[in-house]
Amino acid sequence: NNGNNNNKNLHSKSTNDDDEENMEEIPFEKKLLHTMYQTATSMKSNAIFVVYNKDFPDKVIASGTKITDNFGKTLDNTMKFGYNLFTKVWGGSSGEDDDN
Repeated sequence: NNGNNNNKNLHSKSTNDDDEENMEEIPFEKKLLHTMYQTATSMKSNAIFVVYNKDFPDKVIASGTKITDNFGKTLDNTMKFGYNLFTKVWGGSSGEDDDN
């Protein structure tokens, strides 16, 4: 299949320092087809993974729950970090006149 060979050629690693120049020489249409091929291949792989892993939905829910349960803690840590950064960089001044 000639199309697959073209896709493989786009991935071959060059030892030259001018890899970016080599990619720019490839026609846009060829890059687009290659990207579409890669996307379709990834989508197929993901679909196969989901179909054959019956516990996938449960794992997604459990992971999502862990993430959302940590939102409060993450916000607290971010606020502490921001305050510490602010006090170290600007010496704790709020930017208002402290002469009052």
